[in-house]
Amino acid sequence: MTTILRDELHRDSRGTVHAVYDDNGARIGSIVRQDARPHTPFGPMPERWYVSDAGNGVRVSSATGYDSADAAITAIRNTRDTSPALARTESGLTRRDETVLIIERTRFVQPGAKQQAIVEAGFTPHGYARRLAYLINEPDPDDAEEVALAHAVEAFDPLLVKRLRRLRDRHTRAGARSA
Repeated sequence: MTTILRDELHRDSRGTVHAVYDDNGARIGSIVRQDARPHTPFGPMPERWYVSDAGNGVRVSSATGYDSADAAITAIRNTRDTSPALARTESGLTRRDETVLIIERTRFVQPGAKQQAIVEAGFTPHGYARRLAYLINEPDPDDAEEVALAHAVEAFDPLLVKRLRRLRDRHTRAGARSA
């Protein structure tokens, strides 16, 4: 059974953002509910649902409006089923996750080159940072999917993951001292 919960952290100019979760409780994307508008210059507008993302930062065409939340969720599922970015590679990671780690592994010399690489890979800077943080976080030992992802990330480039965790911890400690 799919669950839809209001997402208080994210905003969209079209309306209210709702996170969509699958039967296992994993977030599979988000949809935006645009309320019905009875008085517009073009006549009454019915309630519409738009897909915001299909999870893991995979963007979808947000121009298509759907009559129901179920139709928007079907669009999310179709995108996830056909997206090459969400296909697993031999490493056990998705191509998008590998791209994040490759960007982090790369040494950029020119100013702004990393930001350009992030945008060219199809991420927003915020979405990239969120995905990177998720990839290097310690897994919940009770969540088999998180544990498998953590093992795949560490196997992909163990030294990179250790360095990123060390940097994160250093920033966390520095922030705690200054507060």
